Parts: sequence; C-alpha cells; structure tokens
Amino acid sequence: MPITPTAVRDARDYLPAAQWDRLVTLIRRDHHLDRALSERILGQTIAFLITCCRNPGLSLRPSPMVDLGWHTFLHDTPAYWEFSQLHNGEYIHHIPDLTENDPESPLALRATIQAMRDSGFIVDEELWAGQAADCNQCYAGCSNSPRKAA
Repeated sequence: MPITPTAVRDARDYLPAAQWDRLVTLIRRDHHLDRALSERILGQTIAFLITCCRNPGLSLRPSPMVDLGWHTFLHDTPAYWEFSQLHNGEYIHHIPDLTENDPESPLALRATIQAMRDSGFIVDEELWAGQAADCNQCYAGCSNSPRKAA
C-alpha cells in the first residue's frame, strides 16, 4: 500500500511577509538572538497559535522559547489582534498559570507537540525541549474553561 505524504503547513503562510519580518526583528532586538533562531522561534509560535485556534477544547501550552515569541507578538498589539481575529474569530488570550513545578507540565507539552503535528506543522524539537511555560491559551489552564472572562 503506498504511503500518502502528510501535508505540511508553513507558519509563514499565516502572516504577511512584512509582519513576519517585523516580528523577527523584534525578537532579535528584544532578546539579543540571531536571525536564524528568531525565525525558528516565530515559526513555532505561529504554529502553536494556529494549533490553539484549531483545537479550542485542548489545554495547550508553549515551551519557554515559544512563549518568548508569543510575548513578542502580544506586544505588537494591532498585529496580534488582527491575527487573532483572522484565525480564531476572537482574541487569543495568554493566561499566566500560577502553579509552580506543575507535574502535568511534561504531559501538557507532549500533548501540545502532538496537536501541532496533527495540525500539519513540523515541530522544532530543540525549541520544545524541557518544561512547558507557565501559561496557556485558556482560562484556569483547563480544556473546558470559558474563552472569555466572567
């Protein structure tokens, strides 16, 4: 039986080129990273956010490196708002988690990586190594939490 290749999504397809370049420049400037690493971080950030949009029932968490890219994107509020509206229909919230040393962190990270792969993205393993960041895209860090604050 022939193997059918899985379509691979390119994170660059989700941002205009000028916006991509602007965010890469901001990551470089704010975190003193080279262009190649900044591009990788942004690519995984966009892949993570698109995966969140496509899986609203899952509790997904970024790695610390991806969270760095997410924070940079959040600070460019008009661009982040537009991206959220276009791909999610509403704002994609960034919710800090107050639990320290969460024993579920590795499980959440594995679930996020699998969801990204299932969404057709290539996962940059080096940027996903270690613990999940202390934040996620849903309230209270749970998969059935409300999407809007009460």
